[in-house]
Parts: sequence; C-alpha cells; structure tokens
Amino acid sequence: MKYNVIDIDPAMTYDPGENVIAVVEAEDADAAIAVAMHIVGADVMKNFDPEGYAKYITAYVDAIPVA
Repeated sequence: MKYNVIDIDPAMTYDPGENVIAVVEAEDADAAIAVAMHIVGADVMKNFDPEGYAKYITAYVDAIPVA
C-alpha cells in the first residue's frame, strides 16, 4: 500500500502538502514511517538514542494511506 508520511508536529505551520516527508510503499503505517525515516536519514538516531528517537522523531510523524 502507498502511504504519505507526514510531519504532525503542532509547533510547525505548513501550507497544504508541505508537511509530506515522503510517499512510500509499505505493508503498514509503521513500516512506512520506518522507510521514510531511513530515506531522510533520521533513523541513524535510533542506534544512538532510542528513547530520543521515539520522543523527538517518531512521535511527530504519521503515515496516511493514499487513496
């Protein structure tokens, strides 16, 4: 399934569509987020600070199925 992985940080203000980080093919939303974070290089933090990765990265992204 295709997903839009988006930034959902409430502190950010985006014009419509600017919040899309990546459009990816994945089995589910969690896998889509993992792929998008790898594409942008944010997944490197997971190895050094797993708690920080969850708190500052994945807490502010969501994956929405593309219709």
